[in-house]
Amino acid sequence: MSWLSWGSGGEPEVAPQKNEDKEISLLLARLESSTLPEDKRATVEKIHEICDEHPTVIFDNEDMKVLINILQNEQDEDEMCQKIVQSFLALVDHGNATMTNIFVQQPSNITTLMDLLTKKYTYLRFYAVRLLSNLLVARVEKTQAVILTYPQGVNIITSLLMDRKEIIRNEVLLLLEALTHDNMAIQKIVAFDGGFEHLLQIAGSPHEEIVVIEDCLRIVGDMLQNNTSNQELFAELGLIRRLPDFLLYYSMSNRTDEEEAEQKQNLSLSSQQLSVLDLVLKIIWNVAAPTFETDADPSRINQTQTRLTCLLPGMYICIHIYYNTTA
Repeated sequence: MSWLSWGSGGEPEVAPQKNEDKEISLLLARLESSTLPEDKRATVEKIHEICDEHPTVIFDNEDMKVLINILQNEQDEDEMCQKIVQSFLALVDHGNATMTNIFVQQPSNITTLMDLLTKKYTYLRFYAVRLLSNLLVARVEKTQAVILTYPQGVNIITSLLMDRKEIIRNEVLLLLEALTHDNMAIQKIVAFDGGFEHLLQIAGSPHEEIVVIEDCLRIVGDMLQNNTSNQELFAELGLIRRLPDFLLYYSMSNRTDEEEAEQKQNLSLSSQQLSVLDLVLKIIWNVAAPTFETDADPSRINQTQTRLTCLLPGMYICIHIYYNTTA
């Protein structure tokens, strides 16, 4: 491979190839011609080592096809496919903009990752989810567009919220947050595919890590903000009734008797409790505020007021302790 750069005289000149770039080229050529599975595995392992140690390495689209072809045609080789995905992840995760651009230029690269989400091998799915998350953060519009055109693509990702493996589910939360960002079409698909219910179920699970609860509530809030269709669906599903539990629980800590006694005495909240309450209050605002616009239908206002009645006890305690914490 040769790469062009601009010299001091304004003329293009060939940039010298780094040693790791040359080695990658040789390894990919060897991989393309290999027929024995053990040779392919050893070559892929070496490619992964180079990408991990030298995340600025660059190879072109033709070379990338060699690795993508393995992901498409040899998915029974779980660990080898995992190493390939990890190699791409190492480059994207370390801000290798050239390789990120090359990867998203071909929609088939992204659809190949989507294919891997339904495989049984846990770590192959895990790294495929992570790579998709990083691609969404780096090149959100292109990645969103491909996922939207993939058959049942958004639905497949939403279904992973109920994956029995926590490492998958927790990583999918980060993927879903990036996927739904500023995209109402995707937000609607997630909502109508049970996304709200899944997220609140996870957030309401006993002994769930508070960072996971924050992720779930943040996604719910983002999917409701300025999205009238999702706001109406959330209310119609009766999901407002699930919010008082969060207000009461995180206003009065139930972690241990000692913590509860100390909190009752001090009337104070931890920063994480404040974060959870803030997210819940934003959800309430996103559902309720649009109804009380000056031109809103009176019957709709009455309906929303009735639905919000269940929140009053929790909001009273929440506001009382919140005031004492922040005052």
